[in-house]
Amino acid sequence: MVVLGHLVTGRPPEGADWYMTLRAAIYAFHMPFFIYLSGYMFYYTASDQIPSSGRPSFFLKRAERLLIPFFAFGVFIVIGKHVAANFIHVDNYSNSIFADIVNLFWDTRASAAKSVWYIFVLFEYTVVLVIVHAIVSNRVLLLLISIPLSVLPVLPILYADRFFLYLPFFLFAGLAVQRRERWTAFVDRYLWINLIIFAAAIIVTRVIANYNLSILLCGFLSIPVLHGFCRRKISEVGGVLAILGGFSFVIYLLNTVAIGLAKGVLLFFVPWDGSGFFLLFPLLLAAGILGPVVAKALIFRRVPYLDRLTT
Repeated sequence: MVVLGHLVTGRPPEGADWYMTLRAAIYAFHMPFFIYLSGYMFYYTASDQIPSSGRPSFFLKRAERLLIPFFAFGVFIVIGKHVAANFIHVDNYSNSIFADIVNLFWDTRASAAKSVWYIFVLFEYTVVLVIVHAIVSNRVLLLLISIPLSVLPVLPILYADRFFLYLPFFLFAGLAVQRRERWTAFVDRYLWINLIIFAAAIIVTRVIANYNLSILLCGFLSIPVLHGFCRRKISEVGGVLAILGGFSFVIYLLNTVAIGLAKGVLLFFVPWDGSGFFLLFPLLLAAGILGPVVAKALIFRRVPYLDRLTT
């Protein structure tokens, strides 16, 4: 879903309203669920209970795991866009490479590498919530406080707007872990009812077209559905998803690069608008998924540090 949502980052193709509708529906819930999964692992591993003596080491490990890939691949994307623009079509970059590098973390709505924002925000959650939980242990209270904060206008500096927008889903995961026996029983027993309610919410929020309401409603309602399907054996799809799961981080980091390169080349031969997009759609989706996998297998695995950084 992340890759599918990244296929169009510049001007939408004419005659592809079906894709833009699909993309809008996906954006209503896919990042809330992504954040929920991250929060689930954070709380499942008791990272919120790190003692004060162990926090510096924990924060340093998280910085290596998240901030180094963020800056390394963010700068790589920015430089790559400015170089590639001399040869092929490139979306979403400014006339100043310096401004684009600064906006990786400053005016982040203008970032030329928006696709890597999640790992920066994940690092912020790690640091902030370890400290907050040392002061406030009540997870329900923190969740209730976070919901109104998620709809407040926040400046897009250091991704603060996205930090607060998705914070309720990260905190909700803490409750799911805390009461996981009851929670997993609920998602298993009421999967199909939850699916119907979620589908109805997607339709209603497309009509209402309120961004914050859409994120909150569809985001929360997607969690028991997607978590429930993940717990079904059918979700294994013969092990295909398990294999892709091993490449999930490198796909996240490089899918926009692979899509951009494929798009730049294909536009020499296939038009962006009309029927051309029907051909581009599966090709760009395949490039966004398989391109990073190839890069991992042929490049990053040959360098131990890069291999560890992208796993």
